[in-house]
Amino acid sequence: ASGTVSRGGNSSFPVEVPVIRRSSDGGISWGEQIFPLGRPRPGDRWLPMQQLYDTTLQTLLLTLGNGTTPIPRALTCESHGIIQLSSTDQGLHWHDDGSISAQLSGETTCLAPTGGVGLQLREGSPWAGRLLWAMTQNAYQGDVVVWSDRGGRSYNHSDSLHIAGLD
Repeated sequence: ASGTVSRGGNSSFPVEVPVIRRSSDGGISWGEQIFPLGRPRPGDRWLPMQQLYDTTLQTLLLTLGNGTTPIPRALTCESHGIIQLSSTDQGLHWHDDGSISAQLSGETTCLAPTGGVGLQLREGSPWAGRLLWAMTQNAYQGDVVVWSDRGGRSYNHSDSLHIAGLD
């Protein structure tokens, strides 16, 4: 399970950070909150997070838009860049894989993850093992399909926007 902790009301400490809770008994009970990016700090703001479990590599991947720290060429984007985190122990410990924006954003492309879950294509498909995500282009101008054939180590994206049925 995943979610975002939002604490508002006090403008000196606006916080929106990703948080997850784990269940080892099929959802009957849930553990303590885990902050994959560490404990929240004043001014932290992260956009919705997507999660995907790669069954081939047994790795949990999170992608999320960085609303806190601008990165080059992303200053006009809703997201200041896309960060990826990974866990090989089902969310107990997290590795910061860094920004994947350079692989996804060209001069005119500004992508931000949507909240939700990605998927992995299964055996029987010519693209078995491929990881798929949906992202939005520049504040909901359209959806873009993002994929990886290398377990999240590199990405590609569709060239055209999918506008019909947006979100």
